[in-house]
Amino acid sequence: MADYYSQFWLKIDELMKEEKTDEVLKLVNEELSMPYIPMADEDRLRELAKSLRKEQVRKTPSFDEIVASIKKSDLGSLAALDQLRKSNLRMLNTEIQEMFDASLHPLISSLLIQICIEQQLTDTFVLNRDGQRMEFIPMYLPLPWESDGYVAAHHLLRDWLENDNPSLLKMCVDVLDGEATLALPMSFSEEEGAILAGSVLKFVYMALNDVNEWRKAVIKFKIEEPQLFEISGLPEFSTL
Repeated sequence: MADYYSQFWLKIDELMKEEKTDEVLKLVNEELSMPYIPMADEDRLRELAKSLRKEQVRKTPSFDEIVASIKKSDLGSLAALDQLRKSNLRMLNTEIQEMFDASLHPLISSLLIQICIEQQLTDTFVLNRDGQRMEFIPMYLPLPWESDGYVAAHHLLRDWLENDNPSLLKMCVDVLDGEATLALPMSFSEEEGAILAGSVLKFVYMALNDVNEWRKAVIKFKIEEPQLFEISGLPEFSTL
């Protein structure tokens, strides 16, 4: 038992030096659930657990801090959105609208809409994007991957690529995910699915500088190229 705890505390020390406190707390809690622990080690475990929990509370941002970080609309806003997802937003429509009013980066505003959809919020929100005013009620919007157009496009891309080029399929699905997310609060209809799939495929081939393969794909998959639209791709934060 002594050898076991010697090794255990060495591991804890290493993790603490690497600042992996979440992993340390998990191991400590697991150890405290054991049926027998030497008294000295149990006291040490409980003190460490108490200290780590206090540190977690200290590091957890307040709701106001989360909102302020999202309004900055930079890379740090992504972490703030993860924190926001853990909050109950049902009584915070004023604060949410304030965030939408803050000229958010397109990706940040889209991810914020997605969180509102996940929580089925019933208030009406307003988003101004590229000079267009959009009103929406999150509860009535599909999540990006649930829209009819996304489902149709995803199905087509799998039919086209899954067997012959799974790595290209993965790249296309990543682009499709981004485009469907950035479209929020709008979504793609089932009729737009084939156009969306072709547009995504063209975007990926052009990014790979593979015009010849794109030309082959147009013929093989009977893609109506004149109907395709520009895929925006995920915008860079450096453009803020």
